[in-house]
Amino acid sequence: MQYKHHGGAIEGSMKVFQDAVRRKREMNKTEEEMATIVVTEYKEKNKRLPGYGHRIHTKDPRTLKLFQIASDLGIAGEYVRMAKAIENAIEQNSGKRLPINVDGAIATLLCEMNFPHELANAFFIIARIPGLVAHVYEEQTRMKPMRFINPKDHEYDGIPERKL
Repeated sequence: MQYKHHGGAIEGSMKVFQDAVRRKREMNKTEEEMATIVVTEYKEKNKRLPGYGHRIHTKDPRTLKLFQIASDLGIAGEYVRMAKAIENAIEQNSGKRLPINVDGAIATLLCEMNFPHELANAFFIIARIPGLVAHVYEEQTRMKPMRFINPKDHEYDGIPERKL
């Protein structure tokens, strides 16, 4: 199975977590036992587990925040435990710490809320709509229609970054 390079890991991660939790229940395993089985299966197939690893972060701050909010709201449960168990099993199996990335965290929480994996990309898109709307507004109010845009001749000159 191939995943898209940006945001596509949400659906794949949901499938991994849903399958792992289902199998854990059927086989009467702990999260740790099932996580070890899942990681071993992926390693034997030489496949990468979607939702883990990040080029920059050794602990993705977005994941930490999402899991904290889920905990505060009382929705962090079986899928969060499974995602963390898989993270630990990856490290035990490979000796490398691959953090749950933001796609994996979103997938985990969508599983906790019982969303089907087929809706994963919709949630990825929803998060980008405000930026798209702002871009369209800027184009409509500041630019001439049907103009040539040299891809090397531009710079951002909008509202400066602000602290939230």
